[in-house]
Amino acid sequence: MEYCLDSTGMKKCDKYTIERVGIPSLVLMERAALAVAEEIVRNNEAKEISAVIFAGTGNNGGDGIAVGRILSQWGVRVKIRLVGEANKCSDETIQQLAIAKELGIELVTNGNLFQKEYNVVVDALFGIGLSREVTGEFAKAITDMNSLGKGGQVYAVDVPSGIHADTGKRLGMAVKADYTVTFQYAKPGLYLLEGRQCSGQVLIKDIGIIKNPAWAQVTPSYITYQKKDLCRIPKRSDRGNKGSFGRVAVFAGSYEMAGAAYFAADAAYRSGCGLVEIITHERNRTVLMEKLPEAVFTCYSSEESLEKKAKWQRAVSTASAIVIGPGLGTDAKAEEILSYVLKEAKVPCVIDADAINILACHKEWLRNTKTSCILTPHIKELSRLNGVEVDVVKEEYAQVAVKEAKDCGCIIVAKNDRTIVADEKGNTRYLNLSGCNGMAGAGSGDVLAGMIGGLLAQGMDCLEAACMGVYTHGLAGEAAAEQYGNYSMKAGDIINNIHKIIN
Repeated sequence: MEYCLDSTGMKKCDKYTIERVGIPSLVLMERAALAVAEEIVRNNEAKEISAVIFAGTGNNGGDGIAVGRILSQWGVRVKIRLVGEANKCSDETIQQLAIAKELGIELVTNGNLFQKEYNVVVDALFGIGLSREVTGEFAKAITDMNSLGKGGQVYAVDVPSGIHADTGKRLGMAVKADYTVTFQYAKPGLYLLEGRQCSGQVLIKDIGIIKNPAWAQVTPSYITYQKKDLCRIPKRSDRGNKGSFGRVAVFAGSYEMAGAAYFAADAAYRSGCGLVEIITHERNRTVLMEKLPEAVFTCYSSEESLEKKAKWQRAVSTASAIVIGPGLGTDAKAEEILSYVLKEAKVPCVIDADAINILACHKEWLRNTKTSCILTPHIKELSRLNGVEVDVVKEEYAQVAVKEAKDCGCIIVAKNDRTIVADEKGNTRYLNLSGCNGMAGAGSGDVLAGMIGGLLAQGMDCLEAACMGVYTHGLAGEAAAEQYGNYSMKAGDIINNIHKIIN
C-alpha cells in the first residue's frame, strides 16, 4: 500500500523533514534535481541533449535551475528562462541562480526560444503550490513549453504547471508533459481529471523526505495498491471445500437480460468463491445454465408468488455475500426484490447498476438496512444518487463520492477512468491506478461487482474487498488489453484474465 498526499500534507512533510529531522532544504532540492537530471539522461542515452529550463520564482523554480546546472556539468547545452520577478524568488532559488551564474549558464528572462534548438524542456514553474488560474507571463511560458515540447520531451518537476496538485483540474491552461518526476509521494492531481492527460508517465522518486506521514501528523489524501498488495487476498486452504470459500447470491437479470447476470456470476467464481447462486427472471434460465452450469439457479416470473419469496429468503440466508442490480431493471418487480434483500440481508451487499438507480428514489432503504453495503455507481448513476448535475459530478466526482458515502452510511466505489473508493466514515479514500481504456465497455461494471462479491464471500473486510476488487479488476483489464488490444477487448476478456491476477 502506498500513500498519495495532497499539497498541504506534502508541505507538512517537507517542513517536518527540514525543521525536525534536520535535513536542509537545499539538500532536498539537490536530490530532487539530481533525480530529474538522471531521468532526462536515462531517456536520451543515444542523443545529444539540448535543454531549456523554465523556472518560476518559488522552490520549484530552484529545483529546475539545479536540474539545469547538473545537466550543464554533465556536458549538456542548457539555457534557463526565469519566469517572474527575480526580486520575488525564494531564498533557495536565489542561491541556485547565483550558482548558475557563477558557472556561466545562460539565463534569460524574455525573448524567443526556437524549437529546433532544444529537444528537452523542463517545466519548473509552480510545482504543488498553484491554486489560482494561470495568467500573464506564466500563461505565455506554458504556451511556449507546449510549443517547444512538440519537437522533443517535456519533463514536469513535481506537478505539470497549470494542474492543481490536489484535484487534477486545469487552472486555465497547463503544460502537457511526457514525464512528471514527483517526489516521495504521489500527488492526487497527477491521476485525476485533466491532470492525468497532462502528467504523462509519472515517476515517484525518493529524495529523503520522511516516509511515514503520521510523524508529521498528516493524513494521506488517498491510499493506492501495488502488485505487492495482492498478498491481501485470502489464501486458499488445501483442506477446504466449496463451503470454505463462501457463497455469493447474485440477484441480476430482468426479462431476457441474461448477460449482466452471467458476467457478475462468472466473475465471482473466477475471484475464488466456492458457489454462486443466480436469482434471475425465468426467461434467463436456459441461456445461463448453458453459459454457467456451475451455478445454482433460482428463477422468478413477473407474477411472483409467496412460494418464490421463500426461495429468495433461502438465497439471502445462505449467502456469504450478495450482489444485486446488474441487468435487474427498474420496474416494480425489481424494486420489490431490492427492498426485500435490503430488509432481510445480514451479509454484505454489493449494489450495482439498476439497483443504484432504484435507490436514488429510496435512499431510506440504505439507512434502514441491517447490513453493510458497497455501491458501485458510474458518473451518471452517482449523479442520480446524489441529485447533482452530471457535469458537476464529472468535475467533482471524488468529493461527491466522499459526501455520498457519509450520507448513505455505505462504501461508494465511484467508477471513472480513475476509480475512487470512499468509506462511510470519510476516513479512507482509495485511488485506483490499474486498468486501461479498453475496459470502458458494456459489462465491465458487472464484472467488477461480481469480483467484489467473490472477495467478500471469502471473508475480506468490506472496504478492503471494494479496493482490492477495483485493483484486481484493473489488472485483469490490463492483461486482457495485452491479449486483445484496447479496441477489441470485451468484458468477458477481463473475466478470462482474472486467473493471471488472483491465483
